[in-house]
Parts: sequence; C-alpha cells; structure tokens
Amino acid sequence: MWDMTERNRVLAALDANGWRRHDTGLYLGINHKILWEKMRKYQIFDEEPETRESE
Repeated sequence: MWDMTERNRVLAALDANGWRRHDTGLYLGINHKILWEKMRKYQIFDEEPETRESE
C-alpha cells in the first residue's frame, strides 16, 4: 500500500512548483531523479488531474 501522505506531499510540491521536477526536487530537498522515482512509484504523471486526490 502506498504512503498517501507522501504521495499528497509530492503532488502539492509539484503544484507549488509548476510541475517542474528540478525545482520540486530542490523544494523537497531531494534530487530530481529521486523525485522521478517517487512519481513512478505513486503513479503521478505530469499534470494529469486524474492523479490528484479530490479534496
């Protein structure tokens, strides 16, 4: 099972940084390649609204 807290944190950071992975990685304090791996793990695809949780 996924860690939904981490998935939501990654989504929020991507939104805050205009979906720029390099900037989002810096914002989160991780390498953008690690961010890419997290995106793959949580099946987060560039700017696809169906991957976002409805609030």
